[in-house]
Amino acid sequence: MEPNSPKKIQFAVPLFQSQIDPEAAEQIRRRRPTPASLVIMNEHVPP
Repeated sequence: MEPNSPKKIQFAVPLFQSQIDPEAAEQIRRRRPTPASLVIMNEHVPP
């Protein structure tokens, strides 16, 4: 399980783009999607 897993990134990128602004999505694309960022996205987006 390497942090550079293309499957993980491919699965996270589209979800982020749908939930957050394109600007934030670009920042996430530059950085590797981490569990911490997932939590932040959930907090920003109401259930």
